[in-house]
Amino acid sequence: MKKGMVMAMDRNRLIGREGGLPWKIPADMRHFRQVTAGCPLVVGRRTYEDDIGRPLPGRETIVVSRDPNWRADGVHAATSLSAAFTLAPTLMPSAHTVQVIGGAVLCREAVDDIDVLHLTVIDAEFDGDTWFDSFDWQDWRTESVRTLEPGEDTQWSLTFYTLVRAGAPSSE
Repeated sequence: MKKGMVMAMDRNRLIGREGGLPWKIPADMRHFRQVTAGCPLVVGRRTYEDDIGRPLPGRETIVVSRDPNWRADGVHAATSLSAAFTLAPTLMPSAHTVQVIGGAVLCREAVDDIDVLHLTVIDAEFDGDTWFDSFDWQDWRTESVRTLEPGEDTQWSLTFYTLVRAGAPSSE
């Protein structure tokens, strides 16, 4: 099973504000649902509790918490990222990719281990306190790119990248 990550950032690499997203963009949320459909998800405990708060339909959610006693209804717990990656294929054996979806600490830890990065770049600048500083464009090659101009579901231009680690085979 491949390891992936789904991330959105503004043009300055901002990804968060006070533990949540600095924006609400329906087009990006639709993209997130499409990319993660049928995949196990890995998410940090704080992001799960503060932002998501429920299992997402059509996906198995693995919450990473250092507390071995942490539990929540409808999701699976793992005490480390590597334990989550080991658990994922047992939950959804036919899935092609396990997707890391946040928070920032977990994404920083995972970025060196993932094969595919689904990155949305929002052509705007937002206020916030968390950046995707562990990301380096030179480590990736673009497999696909699609731009969505401002319209009904976004007031900003969005570019959806599918990136594969430089030197790795195509994700298809």
